[in-house]
Amino acid sequence: MKEELDELRALIKDMERDYARRARVVGTSLAKAVVDEAVFQRTFDLVIIDEASMVSAPYVLFAAHLAARKMVICGDFKQLPPIAQSRHEPVQKWLGKDIFALTGITEGVESGRWPDQLVMLREQRRMHEEISRHVNRLFYHGLLNDHPDVKKRQSIVERDPFPGSAVMWIDVSAAGAFTHKEQGGHSRFNLLTALFSLLLIGRALNAGHRSIGYIAPYVAQAQLVQAFLRDLFPEARGSERAVVASTVHRFQGLEKDVILFDAVDGPPFSKAGVLLEGDAAARLINVAMSRARGKLIILGNRTFLQDRLSAEHPLNRLSRELEARGRIVDLRNVLDFQADGMGAAGEALAIVPIERADEADADEADADRNRAFRDDLRSAEELIVLRTDESARYDLFPELQALKDRGRKIVFLKARSDAPAVAASPEHIRQGWEVRDIPARYAGEEWALIDNRLLWYVSRERSSGFGIRVASSRGLPAV
Repeated sequence: MKEELDELRALIKDMERDYARRARVVGTSLAKAVVDEAVFQRTFDLVIIDEASMVSAPYVLFAAHLAARKMVICGDFKQLPPIAQSRHEPVQKWLGKDIFALTGITEGVESGRWPDQLVMLREQRRMHEEISRHVNRLFYHGLLNDHPDVKKRQSIVERDPFPGSAVMWIDVSAAGAFTHKEQGGHSRFNLLTALFSLLLIGRALNAGHRSIGYIAPYVAQAQLVQAFLRDLFPEARGSERAVVASTVHRFQGLEKDVILFDAVDGPPFSKAGVLLEGDAAARLINVAMSRARGKLIILGNRTFLQDRLSAEHPLNRLSRELEARGRIVDLRNVLDFQADGMGAAGEALAIVPIERADEADADEADADRNRAFRDDLRSAEELIVLRTDESARYDLFPELQALKDRGRKIVFLKARSDAPAVAASPEHIRQGWEVRDIPARYAGEEWALIDNRLLWYVSRERSSGFGIRVASSRGLPAV
């Protein structure tokens, strides 16, 4: 069998080479062209490189030697540059810069000196005019024009979420959104913004959108959301996926009706990540924004971004523009809007008010939701991991004690600033509850993980707030 397969592969390869040698037009990737003799042993009257901003100089030089008469380089040097792993200066110069930067075109355009050989395509046909207005002002010096066809995007704008608005910023500054770093790496993730994005995606799907993209600057965040999507939404599975979550780099060249851009960064980090404050930050944000055909929703911690990034950073300029247009909303003010309309995912993913069990003024609905959380705790079959404050542990003591007596493992994650530590009291030690320290900067974060199948994430102001409940056997192991 193996010999027969090898013979078939060799036959297919020979046929491919024969067709490539005789073809008048050949389309290929540069990576394949440099190793396939059917391409590199030929010359062509015309060679066209597309998406050239992501191509390093050696590839461009290779393609140039294939051109017998003419070469056309197409690309947007306002979008993502080539990726070079090493930070050494020669590597960054020759592999980390595109041909536009190396030949002085980028610098010339920025200073108003347009090279004779440069032609700008000034008409855009993708974005709704409200989205393109911001992209144009932030990145293209106001030189872009809208084709009349973009008015057709209005039908996307009129649907939920935020019907009638093409661009919205959801501010998570006051919602208790903690940013983490993946174990053993540097990529960042934010559990609250990930979960809230899932709620928005559910609303969009229920409103009839079938072309939705979730974009994050960090691999860890994109992978986390994608794991949840596959579990919660059938529309995110298969080859014709209505919903895709990925990093900005993987979205270059793609477009969706609805784009959610999650900035991820926030406390307790003292600095924004390199992807948001580095040299390529503006290009990254341009790509994220310009993927949207009809609706762009940004989740970001405005307070953190304003404090950590320059006033002229594209995200801060954008947030000021949106604030002037009334297009910024506090996440806490979107909660009623998220309470229904989740469609089939509504049972697995929900957002609910949270009250202390002993709150005298808690109404009947709040009491029911507290009972729902306690019922989830009681359903644990193996493990409960809790990250919460001292008084909440006392509130939950009866349920947790009963679960421990039935053989369930109870783990407290204790921020080092918690004092005194409830879990260190003789009563807890006698029960054999496990306590693990986490950095003090995460004091104030509250969540409960039950058997890697249920998660409650709580954002609380004094005694009240909201919780997001999610049931996901794929997403929670990723957490």
